[in-house]
Amino acid sequence: MDKTYMCVYAILLFISLFVIAKNVDALQCETDADCPQIPNLHPIVYRCLNNNCILDRGDLNDRV
Repeated sequence: MDKTYMCVYAILLFISLFVIAKNVDALQCETDADCPQIPNLHPIVYRCLNNNCILDRGDLNDRV
């Protein structure tokens, strides 16, 4: 009986991961300059990708 409750509890927890989701809209941009600049976060910067600001590593060598 206890194993049945634990199984049902685990299934409910697992399903709740998919039911509870947060809708977050990205910042719109046209160039990297449109994205916010955060000081003291040197290796991580905002970049404009597909007209959305995303956090990216600051390596310029692998940028296309």
